[in-house]
Amino acid sequence: MTSPTSVKSDRRAVRDQDALSAKLQNKTVGELQKIWLELYGVPTRTRNKPYLRKKLEFRQQELKSGGLSPLAIAKSDELVKEHGEQEVARRVSRKKSAAYRLAPATTERPRDARLPKAGTTLVREYHGKSYQLVVHDRDFEYEGKRYGSLSTVAREVTGQVWNGFLFWGLKPAASKG
Repeated sequence: MTSPTSVKSDRRAVRDQDALSAKLQNKTVGELQKIWLELYGVPTRTRNKPYLRKKLEFRQQELKSGGLSPLAIAKSDELVKEHGEQEVARRVSRKKSAAYRLAPATTERPRDARLPKAGTTLVREYHGKSYQLVVHDRDFEYEGKRYGSLSTVAREVTGQVWNGFLFWGLKPAASKG
């Protein structure tokens, strides 16, 4: 049977959590991203408001409760040694600093196999006009400007949303199956 004291503390925790949820509910995505940076110590690229609110509520609750126990931290360190940081959870909370130790982020995606070699010029005829695009290692050059995707350049040329690989006449990805 639970004691009246624990029931009161449980109710208080629920009330605190509800107040926090309401506070975060009224924040813009930009404000939530700033709070994320304060609580996690690293910026986030996500603009998914429900996700940000949920993770921020969790983080604040974690910080309030003191984070991971020394046993959990020791087990985490053991797993990192055994399997390497890439195989273990990307963030491990530290009770002392309440900061996260991050695994090295791999921000670079592998190069799409459908793309021709860097330096290749793609030519496309569209509405009677010829357009040229230069392929670089990680981006594309069109009329002296750099673009991150073929689709962005196709939209620049046509004024409409296009699949970049389709617009520039590149082969579709091989089907798996």
